Amino acid sequence: MSLAMGVQVAGASFIWPLNAIYVHEVLGKSLTTAGILLFFNAGAGALGSLVGGRAFDRWGHRPILLGGAFVAVLTALAMALFPSFLLYGVLLTFFGFGTGLIYPAMYALAGILWPEGGRRAFAAVYVAANAGVAAGTAAAGFVASIGFQWSFTASSLFFAAFMLMVAYSFRGGRFGRRGQADVPAVGEGIAWNRSLFLLSLGFFLAWSVYVQWQTTIATFLQASGYSLSQYSLLWTLNGGLILVGQPLLNHLWRGDHLRRQMLLGIGLYGVVFALLGFSLSYGGYVFLMGLMTVGEIMVWPAVPAAAQSLAPKGQEGAYQGAVGSAASLGRMVGPLLGGWIYDTFPWKVLSFSMVGLLLVSLWIFSRIELRERRVPLSS
Repeated sequence: MSLAMGVQVAGASFIWPLNAIYVHEVLGKSLTTAGILLFFNAGAGALGSLVGGRAFDRWGHRPILLGGAFVAVLTALAMALFPSFLLYGVLLTFFGFGTGLIYPAMYALAGILWPEGGRRAFAAVYVAANAGVAAGTAAAGFVASIGFQWSFTASSLFFAAFMLMVAYSFRGGRFGRRGQADVPAVGEGIAWNRSLFLLSLGFFLAWSVYVQWQTTIATFLQASGYSLSQYSLLWTLNGGLILVGQPLLNHLWRGDHLRRQMLLGIGLYGVVFALLGFSLSYGGYVFLMGLMTVGEIMVWPAVPAAAQSLAPKGQEGAYQGAVGSAASLGRMVGPLLGGWIYDTFPWKVLSFSMVGLLLVSLWIFSRIELRERRVPLSS
C-alpha cells in the first residue's frame, strides 16, 4: 500500500509544483490567472475528497481508487496532447477531482489496515507519499526543461502504474471484500462534531499558507533569477528530509501529543513566513524549506490521525474526506489570495499576511479536544 501511495504521488508531482510556472511562463498568463486555475483545481479536489470519503464507506476502496486514477491518467495525457490555455483549465479541474477521490480512501484504508490506530500508520503513508514527492519533483524540473508535455505524459504513466497496483494487489487477505471495517455506515451524512470542525478549519488555513511555496514563492524565485532546477531542488530536499525526519520523530516523540505536534508545527510555519519577508540568498531559502519541512512533519500526519480517532465506526472515509476536503479548499483559496497579494502589493505584505493566517490557525488548533478518540493515538 505504501508503495502504491508513493507511485501516485510521484505522478501528481510532475504537475502540481510546476502549475504556476507553466501558466505564467509558458501560457503567458498573470499569476492571478494561474491562481484562478488552481482555485478550480483545488475546488474540484475538495469535492472529490468528500465524494471519495463517503463512497469508500459505502462501496470500499477499489472502485474509488481505480476511478480516481483513471480520471488522472486521461486528463494528464490530454494536457500533453492539447496545449491550450482554456482546455488546460478544464483538464486541471478534472485532474483535481480524480486525485481528490484517491486521498481519503488511501488514508481511511491505512487506518483500517492498522486498527491499533495511532499516528504511526498515517506517518508510514505520509513518508511513502513524500518519497513520491522527492522522486517526482527531482525528475519534474529536468523533464519540464525538455518540454512540459513530457511532464504531463510522465504523470499519466505513473497513475497508470498505480491503477495496475490497485487492480492486482489491493484485494484479498487484510483488504477484504471492501477494504473497510465490517460495520454499516452511521446515518447518511457525516456525524460532525466541534473537534472535527476545528480540525478541518485549522487544516484549511494551514494549507492556504503552505501552498504559497508552490505558487507565489515559486514565481518570486523565478523573478529573483533562480532556475527551475533550483526551485525543484527545494522540493527534493523537502521529500528527502521527510524520509529521514518522520521516522526520527516517531522514535523521539512518544505518547499521545497530536495537538501539541500540530501547534509546534504551525509555529514553525509562522517563523518561516516571517523570515521570507526579508532579502535572502539561495542558501536562506534552502534553510527555510528545511525548517518548513520540520513543521510539516509535525502537522500533516497528525491531522488524519486525529480525524481517524474522532470517526465513528463506518465513517472513517467520511472523516478523512472532511479533512482532505479542507486541505483542498486551502489549496483552492491560497493560490488565489496569494496571487492577488503578490500582483498588488510588495513581497513583504504577502509574507506577513501569511503569518497572520497562521496565528489564527494556531489559535484554532489550540481549541481542539481529542478526548473523544476511540483508539489510542500513541501506538
